[in-house]
Amino acid sequence: MSGNGLFSVQEFARLLDITSETLRHYDRIGLLSPEYRGENNYRYYSIRQMDILRIIRLLQNFGMTLSAIKSMLNNRSIEHINAILATRISTLEKEIDKLNTSRNVLKTFHGMINSIVNIDENSIIEEFVPEEKVIFGDINDYSSSKDDYDAFLHFCRAIKLKYPALDLYCPVGGLFSEDRLRLNDWHWPSRYYFYHPEGDSKRPAGLHVIGYMRSGYGKCGELYMRLLDYIDKNGLEICGNGYEDYLINELCLTDNTKYLVRVMIPVRQKTVEQRADSQA
Repeated sequence: MSGNGLFSVQEFARLLDITSETLRHYDRIGLLSPEYRGENNYRYYSIRQMDILRIIRLLQNFGMTLSAIKSMLNNRSIEHINAILATRISTLEKEIDKLNTSRNVLKTFHGMINSIVNIDENSIIEEFVPEEKVIFGDINDYSSSKDDYDAFLHFCRAIKLKYPALDLYCPVGGLFSEDRLRLNDWHWPSRYYFYHPEGDSKRPAGLHVIGYMRSGYGKCGELYMRLLDYIDKNGLEICGNGYEDYLINELCLTDNTKYLVRVMIPVRQKTVEQRADSQA
């Protein structure tokens, strides 16, 4: 830098981590030209042009075209610059929100896979499960010869209509109502759902009996029988809806008969009177 605060093209480029050719391109299109010409006919940038170049690079990185940046700089005023910056901030905040949602969806998949590390797939456990945000579909309609395939299609279409701006890439699970579990009816889900960081409902926290099984979709009746037998033999009773999740599915496996299913049924201890009645 010279004593009067001027920089050659090479110095200016080096200081601001940009190539000399990029500076020359800005000069050619009239976006940012060296402010002074020396007696030796060399051209120099001034200190004040550092801030201009920084805002050019910043706005360019945020997707603003060079022509739009040039127009902005040619019509500089406090009001004009403030309005443009406010617009860019709003756009960035929306993009950040979308990225955060995408990250949380990926963390949901990652968490489901990590949750099975070191588990015994043949065991049944009792565990306190924290609440988790979910998005529920409608109660499934199985009238007029409709089956689970019809219900699933309705779920997908209805969710998309209800949440048009939401990224809906989370794995889908099946909820089985408490009444249906008590009747040993676990063939088709009462409703579908998926875990989502922006869910407007919650899977309740509480003590659950949890079991796992390798099977295809809707082929885990044996697991429900084992869970209900465990609940009965250990002085417990069902106290809520059951949740059927496919922790390992087509994302990780090509064999659709080897998915890893987790079923969670909320339970509580039977009262002394209830235990006595069941033993009578």
